[in-house]
Amino acid sequence: MRQPSVLRHTFFNPLAISVLLGVFFCLFIAPTHVMANEKVKSAVVKVYNDFAWPNFLKPWRDGDTGASTGSGAVISGNRIITNAHVVAYSNFLQVQKNNSPKKYTATVAFISHDADLALLTVSDPTFFDDISPLKLGKLPQPLEEVTLYGYPMGGRSLSTTRGVLSRTEHRRYAHSNAFLLAGQMDAAQNSGNSGGPVISKGKIAGIAMQSLKGGGAENLSYFIPPSVVQHFLTDVQDSTYDGFINDGFVGQTVTNKAMQRFYHLPEDKFGILVLHVLSGTPAESVLRVNDVILNVDGYDIANDGTIEFRKNQRTSYKYAFDQYFSGQSIPLVVVRNGKIINIDLLLEQSKRSPYLSAGMQFDHPPEYYIYAGFVFSPLNRSLINAYRRVPSRFNQKAREFSTPSKHETVVITGKLSAEINQGYGGRPTVIEQVNGLAFDDFNAFIQLLENNTQEFITFTSDDKKKIMVNHKEALQTDAKILKRYRIPAKSFIKSNN
Repeated sequence: MRQPSVLRHTFFNPLAISVLLGVFFCLFIAPTHVMANEKVKSAVVKVYNDFAWPNFLKPWRDGDTGASTGSGAVISGNRIITNAHVVAYSNFLQVQKNNSPKKYTATVAFISHDADLALLTVSDPTFFDDISPLKLGKLPQPLEEVTLYGYPMGGRSLSTTRGVLSRTEHRRYAHSNAFLLAGQMDAAQNSGNSGGPVISKGKIAGIAMQSLKGGGAENLSYFIPPSVVQHFLTDVQDSTYDGFINDGFVGQTVTNKAMQRFYHLPEDKFGILVLHVLSGTPAESVLRVNDVILNVDGYDIANDGTIEFRKNQRTSYKYAFDQYFSGQSIPLVVVRNGKIINIDLLLEQSKRSPYLSAGMQFDHPPEYYIYAGFVFSPLNRSLINAYRRVPSRFNQKAREFSTPSKHETVVITGKLSAEINQGYGGRPTVIEQVNGLAFDDFNAFIQLLENNTQEFITFTSDDKKKIMVNHKEALQTDAKILKRYRIPAKSFIKSNN
């Protein structure tokens, strides 16, 4: 019998194969992996922010000052991408490279508060020496491994945590309350991780933004996915940030067969019932109340208001709108009075809030106007959040829609006690009229006061209560009140209002 050669025997020995594969990994694959990992590490930076938050209840004063840190990633064009909330209300910004003690002064080039993203620049070009910028990748598949890089609390050096993509769906962003696509992962994310890159296959799969604490949640964190990041990067290519577009209507899901039959929908179709068309938006000219939107940009809408944005993955129908920019039109399939019609909806960035209360306010001091010791402000989400116990009337107004004649709510936030306003409380109050006249917005409200020729000014609240003061005495007293309370200016109003 012929004996097998030693070479042949060794070749088919399982132990020998394992040894050979191990040697091959160490010589070729491992070094490549290590080099890729080091490339990512070199592009992850630490962000230092000295900030001054405004005081919305006493808007003439500076708010809390302090310092915080976050993370960021170097991308093409000598830019650093991070979270908007990492650099919000910044007085002084610095960035630091991995394993370097030197800090470099940075500035915000563009910021998207709705998407919680910001682009930073560094004036010293040597900062980017020896850094290979990271590229934006694709959204991973569910259960695909991701790695979070950043500088969380508890140490100075770069930290990495691994996890998997748990799910992807629309949710509220904590910074702005915007409703956008977000990825959920089980990688630990702590204070300081914000703005750090989530890496998959050597590319940016997202930007870390927030985590869920309490309620039994463990290692539940969220990141901004590539589609939202790319929208921001594309938007600023013309050196102007427009933001995500409001679709211009308020809708309700058609959830059951009775509604489906009532609105004459095809048997296998559901959609979004239009309840209200927002004033001042392009939707006013093409959509009607009781329209049912079946399809948006080629995506069929299910009875839960979702679309299949990737194979076997669903999220809110708003995802389709989120892919568009101001000035573009999006195709809709609508059932109107039992007939299926096709509509092209022009999308434009609204210059006003579609509600009687604006959203979160950033990048400028709070607006206010002092008259007869009363402090007036336009209602917005930042002001509402400043209260420990939010006045119920404020929350109610925040949910009401604007109209062609009313775009903004004006409120009294407090009272600076003086002889002229004695007998009136200083509770938060919604003002509806001045001398019996309604007004459109904060600017129109101020004009009614400054152009008044009557002896008295009467403010009427939304619960019909009245505040009355002598106009001439109010003008004479204002300077004394400002001096007494050490208030530097009677008002601050945005010039572009």
